[in-house]
Amino acid sequence: MIRRAVLAPALAAALLVAGCSGFSLHPSYAWLPGKIAGKKVLAPQWHRPLVLNKERSYNPYEGGSVLADPESGKVYIGTSAGRFYALDSATGRMVWKFTSGDAINSTPILSTDRKDLFFGDDAGRLFRLDTGTGKKIFEYDGSGEVRSKPLLSGRALFFKDIRGRVHAVSAESGKGLWMFQWEPPEGYVVESTAGVVIVGQTVLTGFYDGLAVGIRLIEGTEKWRTDLSEFVPEDMQAASAKIDVNTTPVVAGDQVLYTSFRGGLFGLDPEDGSILWRRSDLRMTSGLTVEGDEIYVSVTSKGLMRLSLEEQGKTTWDSRFSCKTLSSAVVYGDLVIVTDSAFGLIVLSRETGQVLDRFTPMWGSSAPPEVKSGRIFLHSNGGSVYSFFIL
Repeated sequence: MIRRAVLAPALAAALLVAGCSGFSLHPSYAWLPGKIAGKKVLAPQWHRPLVLNKERSYNPYEGGSVLADPESGKVYIGTSAGRFYALDSATGRMVWKFTSGDAINSTPILSTDRKDLFFGDDAGRLFRLDTGTGKKIFEYDGSGEVRSKPLLSGRALFFKDIRGRVHAVSAESGKGLWMFQWEPPEGYVVESTAGVVIVGQTVLTGFYDGLAVGIRLIEGTEKWRTDLSEFVPEDMQAASAKIDVNTTPVVAGDQVLYTSFRGGLFGLDPEDGSILWRRSDLRMTSGLTVEGDEIYVSVTSKGLMRLSLEEQGKTTWDSRFSCKTLSSAVVYGDLVIVTDSAFGLIVLSRETGQVLDRFTPMWGSSAPPEVKSGRIFLHSNGGSVYSFFIL
């Protein structure tokens, strides 16, 4: 109730702004090239197409999420057409545009002073742009598509490309500091988009053959490895089957959570990689989120589950609904918000897991939603950005 009361004045003001800008809100939601159900939570604000029809592939895909910066009033997003945009968050109008020349499927991040942006592209480059002008400050040339979200720690950037190489780069100069590469066994061709997290002096990530690895932060050398693929049933261990660590590890108190697509969910000790607990039944996961004591696991073609961290992954609710490949969920107040590659935006009750609202744009949405300051920003696979108020 508090969430709705606080947002009511802001929504009324935004209706006036949107009406003057040409991105008007209409009770029928006729402007939306998709279907919105329920209208219990989502109130559309604006819609901005960024990819032309002729630029879309047969099976369109946009891997990068929107980055919203409420302090500057801008949102940032890269597209498969190789263009990176800064948009006005109130209207969707373009502030500036940068062209990389190759598809951008990674989610951008801001520097601590919010003056710079960092993101990667499918040519293996990592860019640093000025947030005010979009001017390129540097680009680091890597060796494989960058589709994970970079991580800024101190004066260094860390990221993993889809070929299994972990890079450490100076955030000041763009100079490479070290690169860690894991060579997969013969026959493995799976590309992993799992990113990295840092605990103390250890960089944690996972690879396509089911390995969870800890890397020394300064040296870039292996600290420990844990083979999660040993928990994969024998009939699922063929080279053509996905057994990879397919989501970015998530720090949860004194442990770190990993998922293996065929091996399940694991709680590991970040110091030595030892397995503290596991749920081998939670296979085909595509997203992982931790909020307090709550673990949210996205399960391909099934739905979303909430587990208890304190009870080593015990299920508290299991919400089944029509979906294909779900993103990692975002928890916001009493809501849980997730996207799906076929059905778009899905809003659930945090308490019960009940689906409250949906918005289904053409081609769905593979990028996780951005939720800030009472608004949801969605990047659809069709190359459009949508802004919604949360009622």
